[in-house]
Order: sequence, then C-alpha cells, then structure tokens
Amino acid sequence: MILHWALPTLRNMLPDDVFAELPSAHANPFYAYSDQPESLPFFNGVTGELAFKTTALFRRMSRQRLRRVCTKGLDIKWGAKVVDLQIGDSGPVSIVLSDGEVATADLVIGADGSSSKIRRWLVGEEEGRSIASDWAIGSGVIQYSAEQAKAILAPSEICSVSTGPNGMIVTAGKCLQQTSTQRGVR
Repeated sequence: MILHWALPTLRNMLPDDVFAELPSAHANPFYAYSDQPESLPFFNGVTGELAFKTTALFRRMSRQRLRRVCTKGLDIKWGAKVVDLQIGDSGPVSIVLSDGEVATADLVIGADGSSSKIRRWLVGEEEGRSIASDWAIGSGVIQYSAEQAKAILAPSEICSVSTGPNGMIVTAGKCLQQTSTQRGVR
C-alpha cells in the first residue's frame, strides 16, 4: 500500500518514537526514499497517454509491518467480539465482550469492517449500514519480460496508475524490484 497524503496526518498523530519507526514498515527496506516530493503518474488505460501527475512524498508500506509499528504499546483486543457498549454521560466507555470480559476505555475504535456493528451502535442502524460501491480492488502478481518491465518502471520509481472504462491498475515501481530480486524472483 502507498502512504502519501496521510503522511503529514500520521506525523501529527503518532508519537515521535513511533513515527521514527515507520521506515521499518517500508515494503522494501533497501529502497532509498528521497525527502523531496515524487511524482505519481496516472495514465489513460486505453490510449496509454499520461492523464495527469500528482506530487507528494510517497512511501510503499507493508500493511502488516505498518500495523505492527502503529499499534506498538497499545492494548488492542484483536478478534474480540463486542456484544454491548455502555456509554455514560461522562467517564470511560464500558465494552462488553462475548467472552464475558468487560473492558473500559476512553476511546473505542470500531475497526470491524464494512458491516461495522460499532458504527451502527453509534449512529443508528440506517445511517450505519454499508452501501455498495461501484469499485472493486484486486491484487495479483504478474511476470513481465525485461522490455515490458522497463516500460512499466520508467514513469515512476514508486508506482504508476492507469485508469480506463474497466477500472484502475496500480503498478508497483522500483521500490519493490529489489525485494523481488533479493528473494530470487524475476
């Protein structure tokens, strides 16, 4: 995954020691990122022409490693099923879990997916229901010839994006190439 516009927000949200560990979550720890903004090209997926470029600091991150860095020192109940929330006028929130445990917290983050029970508790059933999107995201590994790889990697070392009538394609750039080569994958 790519972090770009969220980097300044993360910088403000995370403690200095946690933010300093973000490089350990890079998808390729051997890639030397610049401190200067990079360009991310978007191509017309039908014609191949450059549609536009965005400029920002881009970082390709390992979702698993980023989660590890950002949750360090936090008391997270992974996989816990919430059966009730008790929210008073003041003080902590009581969270009743399916195993009978009652936890208290000043802040509850409902990271329970698109059909979030927490969201529906907080804003009501109708407001909290999920709405289908016209977009879908998929991921895959493709093997290119040397010529094809050079053409794909040429526009950006981070990645490039192509959009067309059938969706969007994001192509990882050189920042992932070293990792693949080091693992013996070509």
